[in-house]
Amino acid sequence: IFCLVGGIGFLGNMLIEKLLRSCPDISMIYVMIVNIIFHIATNMQFYENLKISTIVNIDATAAIIKLAKHMRDLMSFIHVSTIYSNCHVKHIEERLYSYPINHKHLSTFARNLPENIFEEKISNRISSQWPNTYTFTKAISEGLFKNENGDLPIGIFRPAMVISSVSEPLIGWIDNMYVPSIFARSLLDVVKFHHCNGIYKANIVPVDFTVNALIASAWDVYYQYKYDQITYDMTVYNFVPQVDGPTWNEYINALLDINKMYPLHNALYLPLMTLFKHEITYRFCVATSIAS
Repeated sequence: IFCLVGGIGFLGNMLIEKLLRSCPDISMIYVMIVNIIFHIATNMQFYENLKISTIVNIDATAAIIKLAKHMRDLMSFIHVSTIYSNCHVKHIEERLYSYPINHKHLSTFARNLPENIFEEKISNRISSQWPNTYTFTKAISEGLFKNENGDLPIGIFRPAMVISSVSEPLIGWIDNMYVPSIFARSLLDVVKFHHCNGIYKANIVPVDFTVNALIASAWDVYYQYKYDQITYDMTVYNFVPQVDGPTWNEYINALLDINKMYPLHNALYLPLMTLFKHEITYRFCVATSIAS
């Protein structure tokens, strides 16, 4: 019996489809006899108001943990984070990190301080290490699990950028435009320039591979916890592309090749994608393009 928090999102939809197709014996979900929790719910607005991000990504997660502690038959609890929650670390290991503020303090500030003071008080802690409120609050959520997990069978799953499927349920299936929209606009010739280092590896993973790994991680947590409950320590899973995966240049060239075979009918002109490593060059080209 599964409890899925965040089932209406991209990853949640795919997980439900996979479970229903692969596990025909799944019964109804009852809170008190749940066996497995997949906590996927999150606020994906990267530059959301910090107070809102704190409530959705941290306070709601704390409520799920509190609920999980009352589930007598819980076998596995998987919290879906993001590999970018620790983007301030050069080499991200499969372990939990320490952060400059405790989740309890952050939540207390969010509830009690005026919004402008709260933003000012916390913003300097964000800007030096995290690029936006999304990655910051996801990091603090991981700290929440580090401090409040009790003796629950918990695992943290950190995927890279999740894109369309390889084969399940259909080739190329996707229901959002978070990552693809960046390049879809270029294929429409609406956007020509991108601030991106093309020689870097494209940190992308297909959604069907991600869901398979997510289900496997739930089994792994259950197995480890069942056979070594006394010494069990929370397991972290980084789900990222292989080391010899494509670079952004290679990924874009592949998109352009496919676009030649299947061009978008409403494109303004032939697509052009130019990547700029340096922000100043990128901004200059954008400004020049707008002016012309």
